[in-house]
Amino acid sequence: MFRIHFTLFSICIFNASVFGQICNTNRYTDNIVTDLLELQDIKYATANPYGIIQSQDLYFDFYEPMGDTLALRPLIIFTHGGAFLVGDKRQPFVPDFCRHFAKKGYVTAAISYRLGFNSLDQGSAERAAYRAVQDIRAAIRYFAEMSAIFRIDTNNIFLAGTSAGCVASLHSAFMTESDRPASTYGTLLEPQDLGCANCSGNTRYGNREVKVRGIINCWGAILDTLYINDPIADDVAVISFHGTNDLIVPYTYGNPFQLPIFPKMFGSELIHRRMDNMGLHNKLVTFHGAGHEPELLDWTYADTIFELTTPFLFELLQPQTSVISGAVTVCVGQIHSYTVEQQQGSRYCWESVGGLIISQSHNTVIVERNTEGQHQLIVREINSLDAVGEPRTISVTVLPLPKADFDQYHDAGTISFINRSSDAQQYEWFFGDGGNSNAAFPVHEYTVAGNYDVMLIATNGACQDTLVKTITVELCPVADFTYSAGTGSVKFNNLSDILSQHFWFFGDGNVSTETHPTHEFEYPGVYSVTLITEANGCRDTVTKQVVVVSVSINELYIANEIRFYPNPAFDFIELEFKNLAEQFFVIEIFNSEGKIILQIEVTSTQYQRIDLQKLSPGVYFIQLKNNQTVLREKLVKM
Repeated sequence: MFRIHFTLFSICIFNASVFGQICNTNRYTDNIVTDLLELQDIKYATANPYGIIQSQDLYFDFYEPMGDTLALRPLIIFTHGGAFLVGDKRQPFVPDFCRHFAKKGYVTAAISYRLGFNSLDQGSAERAAYRAVQDIRAAIRYFAEMSAIFRIDTNNIFLAGTSAGCVASLHSAFMTESDRPASTYGTLLEPQDLGCANCSGNTRYGNREVKVRGIINCWGAILDTLYINDPIADDVAVISFHGTNDLIVPYTYGNPFQLPIFPKMFGSELIHRRMDNMGLHNKLVTFHGAGHEPELLDWTYADTIFELTTPFLFELLQPQTSVISGAVTVCVGQIHSYTVEQQQGSRYCWESVGGLIISQSHNTVIVERNTEGQHQLIVREINSLDAVGEPRTISVTVLPLPKADFDQYHDAGTISFINRSSDAQQYEWFFGDGGNSNAAFPVHEYTVAGNYDVMLIATNGACQDTLVKTITVELCPVADFTYSAGTGSVKFNNLSDILSQHFWFFGDGNVSTETHPTHEFEYPGVYSVTLITEANGCRDTVTKQVVVVSVSINELYIANEIRFYPNPAFDFIELEFKNLAEQFFVIEIFNSEGKIILQIEVTSTQYQRIDLQKLSPGVYFIQLKNNQTVLREKLVKM
C-alpha cells in the first residue's frame, strides 16, 4: 500500500493557460502548476541490510504536477545524505527539492536506501556506499519497468542528492563492475559478497542497467576520477555544488570527516577537472568559504542550487532544432516553402516577421512575402517532453519582382537590342536563330531574313521574368554581277541576292537602272563597270573590270580595202587604202583604258605613215572613221 498526499486539500484543475498553448510553454523553466500530487511510501525493492536483519523493504515518495497530461516526463531521483549511517527521504531540503522541480514539470522521487556500517572498518564503509549504489540502481530499474504507469521518459532520468546520497549517485553512474572495491566481495568481519551493482533489491527491467542523463551533485565525491574514462559510456552531465571549507566531504581530495577510517575521495573540484579533460558536459559551482550542506542553515544556498540547476537541466532537455532550409533571397509576391528536420514527437511553432504564413504542416511552412526588405522566419521546436528549443532564425531578403522588356533597332540584318527591363541584374537572350547572349544590350547579326521569336530572361538572382517578342529581319543586299562580251555589245547578269533598286555605271559615261542591262561600248578597252544595289535602307557596291576587245564596224569595209602594218610596230605604222574614192578619215589611237592619246585627219591616198615614237610600249587600239567607224584594231607598240 502507499499513501496519497496533496499539497492542498483541493485538487487544482490543470492550468489551461500554460498547458493549453502549444508555442508558449515554459515547462522546466518556470512553475507550470501550484499544486502537486504526492504519493508516499511506494515499495521499489527488498534487500539485505547491514547487520543481523535479513531483509529490508525500500520505499520512495513520488511527486508530480497536479493534472499533468504529458505522455512522458523526465524523472529526478533524489538520494538523501547522512554518511550512510542516518537520514531519511523526508529530511530537510529533500521534499523542498522534489516539490521545486515537480512544479516545473518534472516528476521526482525521493528514495530510502540501506544504512549502516562498522565505523571502525574502512571496508565496511565502502560496502555501505556500494549497497546504496545497488539500491539506486534498483530504483532506476523499477521506474524503467513502470515507466508507462508513472509516465516517465526513460531517456531522461536524473540523479540528485546531498552528501552520501551524491557519493552513491556518482558511483552508480560512473563505476563499472571492474571498478568494484575489493571489500564488496567480502571482508573478514563481513564475508558476504554483495554481488553485482544490478543484482540486488529487485529483478525489474531484467536486471539491466539504465543509463542516466545527468546528476545534480551537492557536496558529493568519488573514490577515483579514473572511473570517468569513456567519453561515450560516461557521457553523463554533472552539475556540482560544493563549499571550499567542507570538512565532511572533501572539495578537492581527502578522507571524509578527515578520518582515516574512510577511504580518500576526489571531491567536486577534481571531478569537474576530470570531466573537462574528457570533454564531458559539466558545471562546478563553488561556494567559497562554505562548509558542508550550508543550505540547512542558510536557504540562500538552496535558492542558488535551484536557480542554477534549472537552466542546466533544461539545456539537456530542450531540442536542438536543425537549420531552417529554404530560399534566403526571394521576390515580392512569391510563395516559398521552409522546413526543418522532423524529430519524432516534436511539434513546431513558426513566426514570420514581414511575411505571411499561409499554411503549415508539422516541420514545414509556406510563406508569402508581399513587401520588399529584410524579413525573418523563426521556428521554435517543442519536443515530446514539452521542452521548447532555442528559436532558430533565417533571414530572408525580399527583392522587387523583375520585369523583362526590350525594344530593338534594325540596321537590316544587324539588330541592336535596347534593354528596358527593371529590377534585374542579369540577362539571358535567345535570338531565335540558335544564338544567345548574356550582355545587357546585345547586338546580333542575322544571316537569313525572316521572323524570329526573341526571348529575354531578366533575373535579380532570386527570381526572373521572361518576355518573348517576334521581330522581322530584312537583310542588306550583296551586289554582284557577271557579264558576257560580244562584238561591241556586253550583256550584264545581276546576281545581287536582294533585288530592289539597281544603278549601273559602265565606265564610259553611260548609266542604266535595268536589272540585267545590255550595253554597247563605242570603243574597245578596259572599263570599270560599277553596280550599286539598294534595299531595306542600305546599299552595296561592286566594281569589276570589263574588257572590250572589239566593236562592230561597217560591213562595207573589209580587211582587203583598208589595212595598217606592221603590227606589232616600232616607230611608225603604214595605213593603206585600196580601191577607195578620195575621202577624209579620222584616225584615233587610245590606250587600254579607252583614253584617246592620238587623233589625226587623213585622206584616202594610197599610203599614210603615222608616227608612234611618242607612244610607250604596250597595247593600244587604232580606230579609223569618217561618218561611221570603218576600222578598229588592236595595236601592239614595241
